[in-house]
Amino acid sequence: MSKNIKLNQPTIPTNEVLEGTEKYLTYCLLGSYVLIFIMLIIGIFKDEYEWLFRFVFISSGVVVAGNIYSFNVIDRKLKKAAANCEISQLTNIIDSDSQNADAYFLRGQAKKEINEYLSALRDFNKAHSLKDNLSDYLKQSLDENMRYCKAKIK
Repeated sequence: MSKNIKLNQPTIPTNEVLEGTEKYLTYCLLGSYVLIFIMLIIGIFKDEYEWLFRFVFISSGVVVAGNIYSFNVIDRKLKKAAANCEISQLTNIIDSDSQNADAYFLRGQAKKEINEYLSALRDFNKAHSLKDNLSDYLKQSLDENMRYCKAKIK
């Protein structure tokens, strides 16, 4: 049987990335709230300042849409950085123990998360060829992951 795999914490500067992200998102949300507050105040005098109300209303929508886009971009970048770190660690494990089916499976999972389906399928195939060494709880999802990657490649 293969050894249990314990991964170290990511070596990426997670705290620095999160602090910068937190400041950026805070400013984005603050800007959204200010625009919404201004829109509400102007809404009271809508008849007199209809042009301003429309401008602030449209601006608020643009800012909120921008914030949602920014959240998604940051989330994808953080997930990709974590997956790449995990892939690197699992590659080191595979280099030291080429018969470690669990490591191949987990590296395939990490590659699948960042949409590298062909490379993930290679790892799943290698894990499948070492199926006797694969942990029972990973055997159950191996075929499903292989089918998923094959469907995404086509």
